[in-house]
Amino acid sequence: IPHLIIIDGLDECSKPIIQARIINMLASALSHSDIHIQCFIASRPELEIRNVFNYTFVSEISTQLDLDNKYDPEKDIKTYLLSGFAAIRREHIIGSWGLSEEINWPSKEVIWTLVQRSSKQFIYALTVIKYVGEA
Repeated sequence: IPHLIIIDGLDECSKPIIQARIINMLASALSHSDIHIQCFIASRPELEIRNVFNYTFVSEISTQLDLDNKYDPEKDIKTYLLSGFAAIRREHIIGSWGLSEEINWPSKEVIWTLVQRSSKQFIYALTVIKYVGEA
């Protein structure tokens, strides 16, 4: 059975040198191991991280998948917020108060503000929907 190590948000480590050390240590351990282990690292392409992947032995044993500017997380975040608020409307507002499904809540301006405040991070939208849904 293959084993998988997942590291999400490596760029959030406090110091770039630590980011590089983590990648180098993992790569060294994986390349000298008899156990089949894969490592998946999700991160913003910070300079130190890019340098380790591009200019060290890590480039020989790794594959990179870049999310280029074609990916628009704001569109997906907006869709998620609209869907989440629709569910909240159905469950809490319409169901409890017998209001019309066409109620305009939240407004387009509020949705736009939430999308902007998310800074392209789904965790923000997820937290907003969870918090509002539990209120």
